[in-house]
Amino acid sequence: MSRTNSGYIGYERGKNLRVGTRKTEAYTTGKKEYITEPASGFVLRGAKDDGECWADSGVNAGKARYYDDPVLGFTDSMLYGCHLDLTYEELESFCKNNRYKDLEIFKSV
Repeated sequence: MSRTNSGYIGYERGKNLRVGTRKTEAYTTGKKEYITEPASGFVLRGAKDDGECWADSGVNAGKARYYDDPVLGFTDSMLYGCHLDLTYEELESFCKNNRYKDLEIFKSV
């Protein structure tokens, strides 16, 4: 059975998964909405090369870091995670202060 789809969806086996971020800009004539698509595809960030989680906060906030971050491809199935080594007191403070929001791994998805 043959089926024709209207339009090109942009997904091809083995190619990067296409993702984007919705942006809005205000102009004097109104506002313009569009989607920005990273050329590198959907990169899963958040773990250093040794598997430890990293946070985009403090003195290095906003600076790009490049580890061996995987790029999610169309038809890929993967598990991704990181770890933190904390004492009980550090864990308690981490939870009470919602520090998980600073972890880059939660900003990727």
